[in-house]
Amino acid sequence: MSPLDPSSTPQPVLTNVGADQPSSDQSKSFYDFPRRFDLAPCENPPREELKPIIDFIQSSVRDPSSHAYRSMIECVRIRDDAVMFYRLLIVLRINGPILHEITTSPKKHGQLLHAIFRLDPMVIPMRLQGNSTYRSLVESYKLTDAYFHLVIAIISSNSTFLIPGLTALWKLI
Repeated sequence: MSPLDPSSTPQPVLTNVGADQPSSDQSKSFYDFPRRFDLAPCENPPREELKPIIDFIQSSVRDPSSHAYRSMIECVRIRDDAVMFYRLLIVLRINGPILHEITTSPKKHGQLLHAIFRLDPMVIPMRLQGNSTYRSLVESYKLTDAYFHLVIAIISSNSTFLIPGLTALWKLI
């Protein structure tokens, strides 16, 4: 069986005994690991609900000195409106041009990035302890999923955010 023989069947270099099918023998190799890790999809609201938020964020990202941009940062920092905050995290992740603009101009959008990386989506602020909407978003892990996917998207968009992104995620463990 020559590697150059076209009639020979290619053999996998690494097998994935433990992840895909049960092993007949109990000895496992160090190299038995999943071949690919997929991130579970984040549940997104319907596109029609996100359209006004997308338009608002697109216009405010173009001018970081505007009142709209400051209110977007305050939405991330203060989190008074739970549904708007959740949708804001999703829109920042799913809209490529917005994410590209934010990650390629870190000096211009530093306050927003700083607010995102400092965020702890699993902690309900004291003034929102009685807010059932915020509590349901936290308890269903929708808010945490949206935040996790946003941080991964920021890191994927610009690798200079790897250390702040990993630090932000590490704090959540």
